[in-house]
Amino acid sequence: MKTTTSGVAFLWQSVPGFATVGTSANLNIIPAGSGLFTYQCTVTAANGCTGSAQITINVDPVPTGASITASGPLTFCQGDSIKLNVSPTAFAYLWSKSPAPQLTPPTNSQPFIYVTQSGTYSVIATTPSGCAYPAIAPVTITVNPVPVLTISGDTVLCEGDILNLEASQVGVTSYQWSGPAGTSNTNPYIKSNMQVYQSGYYTVTVTNSFGCTATDSVFVLVNPAPVTPYIVSNPGGPLCEGLMVTFTVTNPMPSPVYYTWSTGQMGLSINQALQGTYSVVATNQFGCTSTSNAITINPLPDLSCMPSGCYEFCNECDSVTFPGTGGLTSYNWETLIGGVWNFYSASQNLTVYPPGGKFRLIAYNAFGCSD
Repeated sequence: MKTTTSGVAFLWQSVPGFATVGTSANLNIIPAGSGLFTYQCTVTAANGCTGSAQITINVDPVPTGASITASGPLTFCQGDSIKLNVSPTAFAYLWSKSPAPQLTPPTNSQPFIYVTQSGTYSVIATTPSGCAYPAIAPVTITVNPVPVLTISGDTVLCEGDILNLEASQVGVTSYQWSGPAGTSNTNPYIKSNMQVYQSGYYTVTVTNSFGCTATDSVFVLVNPAPVTPYIVSNPGGPLCEGLMVTFTVTNPMPSPVYYTWSTGQMGLSINQALQGTYSVVATNQFGCTSTSNAITINPLPDLSCMPSGCYEFCNECDSVTFPGTGGLTSYNWETLIGGVWNFYSASQNLTVYPPGGKFRLIAYNAFGCSD
């Protein structure tokens, strides 16, 4: 408090009681406590004339301690947030954060803030008269990262295919899959023999070492396969090389299903006489396939090592033996008599006695084919 006159005597007194509190032109005083305080100043001029005036001031109490309260744990995962308040409620606020970036108006002057970033948060709170609360303890927030999640794998399948979905593995400690084909806690997610009704969304939730999670989904489409074709041969029964055979699909489906034989030929039937195993693949408009039963044209017995041509032996020899090919199931040696082939022997080897003759072998292999 100051007066505007100089060269005179000053007397400052507290009211009531009129205790002297100062004798200078200006009064500097620290009130004891809070409330209304009245002071009187008496000025005496050199000629002895006096004058006085009083002033009353209101001293607000120092605010009691305040603190920052949080709406939840101070450590949480990226994407979440926490609300910080000052308790008790103040009149004005100035929030700050370290390290950068700093908080900016109007966010930093609100009664509360929502925190989404790691850092140390502080606040200065004041009363309506501008008195600041004693230093408020800051709080430190830790925001942990969530896993980076991607799902890879084929999502368009054919009935009967294997579903193989894999989630990214960087920093991930656990997996939880779910979908129409069932649940799993392993990665990759593998399901065999997928069916059309198992189409749908497949979801995985992954968790990292901080306990933070991420979730992603993919839609898997399982397209139907064509009806499995069934083929027959004409003639039927065991088939042997050299005989012309017609293979036919007995349960054909209309277009757009088409049929591709193991020979590369297209259509519902083919003719073949060569040794081999024959089947057909049906393909529909989704590119899905079904493979038929297989029918084999069996090889003829291999008689390439049998002797042929004309042979002579001396009358002094009781007989001569020609070795037959091994590994066959039956042998039928015949001799030509009077222009007719007659049974001669069922042995593997041919034993000929004088005077000899003309012989041939009809042999059968394990497939029932003869030559």
